[in-house]
Amino acid sequence: MSHCFSIPLTVLLALGFGGLLPAQSILFHPASDTATPIGMALHDEIWRTGSPAQAVLPREAVAVLFGDRNGNGLLDDGPTRFDALATNAAGHIYVSLASNAVLANGSTLLDGDVLRLDAGAPLSVVWTESLFAAAVGASTVDIDAFAIGVSGEIYFSFEEDEITTSVALMVQNGGNATLDEQCVFRLDLGQNVAVLHLTQAAVVALFNTAFGSTATSVVDTTGLELDPLDATALWITSGSASAALKGRIVSTRNGGTPVTIGGTPFEPSAAGFSTNCTLDSLALGNMSWPVVRLTPASGSASNAANGIVRVEQAGPMELVQLVITTPQLPGPSGVLSQLPGWGGIHVNPADPLFALSANAPQFTLAADPAGVASYGFSFAGMTPGLQAIIQTIEIATLRVSTPAVLTITV
Repeated sequence: MSHCFSIPLTVLLALGFGGLLPAQSILFHPASDTATPIGMALHDEIWRTGSPAQAVLPREAVAVLFGDRNGNGLLDDGPTRFDALATNAAGHIYVSLASNAVLANGSTLLDGDVLRLDAGAPLSVVWTESLFAAAVGASTVDIDAFAIGVSGEIYFSFEEDEITTSVALMVQNGGNATLDEQCVFRLDLGQNVAVLHLTQAAVVALFNTAFGSTATSVVDTTGLELDPLDATALWITSGSASAALKGRIVSTRNGGTPVTIGGTPFEPSAAGFSTNCTLDSLALGNMSWPVVRLTPASGSASNAANGIVRVEQAGPMELVQLVITTPQLPGPSGVLSQLPGWGGIHVNPADPLFALSANAPQFTLAADPAGVASYGFSFAGMTPGLQAIIQTIEIATLRVSTPAVLTITV
């Protein structure tokens, strides 16, 4: 069933942040691609817990947020992985990258920086690698886990062992100048020197107490978050491949308490993943909006292969409207939205395709009882080298989806 629906331009151009605020979910991205009942969870995507778990920042959206970094005229330069993740009450998303990234303006994001992913503004570095390096008396560092405390303090851990020149940290570390990648540090608001919040041995003891294991190492601290039941406690997840610990989360409460959902220790398989996998990041947040997925995200105009635009997490049986425009390069481009859902509008209202697609009956899709709507198309005959940005809006609620980029090859 299709219905013609025209999206008011004034609505789409409204500025300000808005969103629906359901109960908080555990946010993470898997360390490896893992099958789920609704498709493959990819290691460079942010997911949230649910029944089943669902993507909230998929690969297709990340490419839009990072723009055309290499100047080839295509939005295909998203990072390969986020190492750390945090959110705040204002809906901001903070990440650290797994490797350095050069932006279109020539600036470089370092793997030790913590940056803010804004739905309608350029990427911005909030905490620099040099700040973290100086705070622990090291030269260069790679942030691997990060959390923001209630008093503005920040907790963090590193991707690799680091050597410190700080006498104070050596003392806190039992006289050892090597700061293990399992250690957790705290940098208090207004301070420039960190303290060793948890030693490697303390982190291992937390997991052993929580899960009855006898590990001597959990490999790496890969995710941190405040415990919602106790703001003085932390959640920690690790890089351990042990069956008892893989993908699990421990709270520092009571010397080590499992983080549970419905009374069962959280692990990816309990969230619908086919197997347990380690988690490369960890956060709590209210990220809830429709998500656009593409299968595939690129295709050849010279053959008759078919593609699918799939909208997930729409309201059951709701109507959603696809809107399609060409991207504004180099980007990232977009404006903040006061509508609920994803906080930015990335389609270009000045593009003639905007009005055409917003009024096209074939682009009005009905979601099924699971909140999924799909549109099938053929790549044959499309213009080689063309890219399109796709977003949707839920007609009844005006919830905006994440953007996605479709690429047409020769």
